[in-house]
Amino acid sequence: MFGLLGKVGFDPLVGRKLYHLFHRAGFRRIDVQAMPHHLIAGRADPHQLENWETKFRTIRPYALKAFPSAQAYDQFVDACMERFKAEDSLTYSVTFIVSGVC
Repeated sequence: MFGLLGKVGFDPLVGRKLYHLFHRAGFRRIDVQAMPHHLIAGRADPHQLENWETKFRTIRPYALKAFPSAQAYDQFVDACMERFKAEDSLTYSVTFIVSGVC
């Protein structure tokens, strides 16, 4: 999946690279904070499911560029939505906040 996203210029791991990029750019006193953007343990509630359906629908025109076909994207979305509905699932994403002094 990450390889497909890279083909359209999206780097899902960029947050983990920010400290290095700040350091390389000459920043000092670099501060890094990591915060959960979303965290779902167990079955997602109806509001969370609706939110993810909206996200997938909104990015569909752009995401199709990263998939070999519309069907492949739709299958990916279906698999994700099933994962969100699973009782034994843990899904999360992290927001990184990085600051420094030039």
